[in-house]
Amino acid sequence: MFPEHRASVPTPRPAHTLWFFPKHTTGAYLPRQSKPFMSVSLLVVALMPLARAMSLIGSGAQSWGSWKHQTTSIHLELVLAPEVKPANVRCEVGEGFLCAWQDASYDAFYEDGVWNGEAVIEDENPVPPILFGRFAQIVLAAGLEWDVEARDGSNVLSISLPKPTAIDVVDGTSISDAIFDETLHLNGEQCLLPGLSVPTAASAAGAQSSKPATPKVFKIKL
Repeated sequence: MFPEHRASVPTPRPAHTLWFFPKHTTGAYLPRQSKPFMSVSLLVVALMPLARAMSLIGSGAQSWGSWKHQTTSIHLELVLAPEVKPANVRCEVGEGFLCAWQDASYDAFYEDGVWNGEAVIEDENPVPPILFGRFAQIVLAAGLEWDVEARDGSNVLSISLPKPTAIDVVDGTSISDAIFDETLHLNGEQCLLPGLSVPTAASAAGAQSSKPATPKVFKIKL
């Protein structure tokens, strides 16, 4: 008499399955069963800015370049004067000092214009080092990396140095948050800047509240 009517029963889905819209290009709704993974991912993303902030100790920029001091490394950028030849730039770390200078010995030629051995150039007005200063941080000299590259019409000297991954200060004294001490000179002129060659106000206040300075003993874990 009447057409038979059958009620449709929806297919049961797992309780933890989530469905998201809109449809993908395949035209099918795709289940997403990774709610715990999503929570971990969101937590990692949320903590990334905090981790970056904790790793950065200080940074700054001036007309001559910039610096960045992190818990694991030190990075410097110096804009070279137009008369400085990139091929003559040298950079070394020795006895706790960083020195970048010009080595013009390869520019020496004999009168006939032919290179025929070594020659010594005696300059009555020697050019001061591009950078010279004693580190206020513990660095790994063997990891020194430097290069000169052309950027925005100028040659820029980039210097990078790693720091020990773990340092245990046995006597508990604090270390300055500056990269260098007051011996830092750029092109022959002393450079005193907070965070670069002078402790910041926060670091200085912490040093005053601590016990008197004593010889530091470090255990470096490589």
